[in-house]
Amino acid sequence: MALELQFAPVMTPRTLEELARILREGDRRDVAEIVSDLMPVVQEVVENFFKPISQARNEKAFRDTFDRLSREFEPYRLYVNIRLLQTLDPAKLLESYTEVFLQLSEGLLHSADEKGIPAERLKKIVTDYVTTFSNLVRRAANLGGMEMSVSVQELNLADWVRYATRLDYGLTALFLILEGTIPTPSKPTPALLVDATEDSLDHFNKQWEALARVSFPQSAMHKPSAEADSARTQELQWVRDHSTVLRDLAGKWVVVEGDRLVASDPQYETAREMAVHKGIVRPFIIYVPESVEGAFMGL
Repeated sequence: MALELQFAPVMTPRTLEELARILREGDRRDVAEIVSDLMPVVQEVVENFFKPISQARNEKAFRDTFDRLSREFEPYRLYVNIRLLQTLDPAKLLESYTEVFLQLSEGLLHSADEKGIPAERLKKIVTDYVTTFSNLVRRAANLGGMEMSVSVQELNLADWVRYATRLDYGLTALFLILEGTIPTPSKPTPALLVDATEDSLDHFNKQWEALARVSFPQSAMHKPSAEADSARTQELQWVRDHSTVLRDLAGKWVVVEGDRLVASDPQYETAREMAVHKGIVRPFIIYVPESVEGAFMGL
């Protein structure tokens, strides 16, 4: 489980709520309760380690605060990961978590620019983040019993843990700002958070690539995975490509399955029931705001 612990889920109060809901809908109520039990821990972590970052007033104050708080955040990050991985198979956790993360990010990113967070850069971070951790979790099981000839200089596990934590901290802070859970910091802190998160993801990827080079046959490194399409990419692409259709559905909850619209209604429960009656076990549901400029809210 050591490798999977470097999975850095963005665990905000909102993502935990949605993860617990998806688990309950999948008849994993026991696991959903464990996820819900983590809520007080996460709320305390937000209060102690994330709210202070919004008070940084200049670049030096930001860097000092980011370095200190991300280090102090490390044991709590590991605790949450261990609790999740003790109860959920890593692949199952990834599937459920990715669904939550992509749906929420699709909506929240619409408000990024107005909060001083470069939306296009954050969107790329989100895409690279999901790809990286999908690869890590899927291939982690193949590491057992392998003899690694990689040098300590090439694969610095201490650095890998450090950058996994910094990545987790930076991305979580950005999503807490987008959710409105912590105050929007004054400039230049939002852009500096994106810088720090990009840098951490880049370093993390370099360590992951070093591990992958010596742990997996070259042919396996580029082998397409049947799981690659399991992260609601079709539904999210449909949303991006059909802004005109969505404009006509303003004020409604809509259900998308694959590349088709299957239901819509002003009431969330009604839209969901319509989808369930059509045989959709886990509907992908978003709210279309009255203002076309507003943020979609994925649930």
